[in-house]
Amino acid sequence: MTKTPWIATALGNNNSYAIGFIQEQNFTCGYCGRDIGTKIGIQTQDTVQRIYICPMCNRATYFESGHVFCPLPRPGETLVYLPDNIRPVYEEIRSAMQAGAFTSAVLLARTLLSHIAVTEGAPENKPFNFYVEWLDQNNHIPPKGKHWVSVIKNKGNDAAHDLEMIDSKTANLVLVFVAHLLRNIYEMSGMLPVPPVTP
Repeated sequence: MTKTPWIATALGNNNSYAIGFIQEQNFTCGYCGRDIGTKIGIQTQDTVQRIYICPMCNRATYFESGHVFCPLPRPGETLVYLPDNIRPVYEEIRSAMQAGAFTSAVLLARTLLSHIAVTEGAPENKPFNFYVEWLDQNNHIPPKGKHWVSVIKNKGNDAAHDLEMIDSKTANLVLVFVAHLLRNIYEMSGMLPVPPVTP
């Protein structure tokens, strides 16, 4: 097997880099979300630092000592059938989580509940508590799910009014519930074929 040549002296130190086929790495691309394996990239001679090129989207992911450093995979699942006004909000929550901005993610999840209610027919410009009650009374919150909505409401209130920082565990729980709520309202019905119109 031919060794990859060491080329290009790094600026500011005596290390050098290998470019081409390096040690194979399996990971989830933080850009396109695909699970991949690749050998294409660049690494330091001591192999501590590596940059891999995703074969699907051609973007670079940085590794240090074998662990993903940047960008991390986006948390949460991809949802296909979201309305055009809901999708960007949900995706921004996922992006905030990916960046480690957990407080921002929870604040946006709180806002998303209002967006869902208005999209489903609730009147605009009402207080947040009105939208939570509206979602519940109109059967959009699953059985035993009201407690989850309370978590989003309360944690969002804490972040908005008391400047409380949200940790990753709480933010991930909020994201799980938001995805579950969106799946129940939009994904399940979106998967069904459109019923024929009766003449």
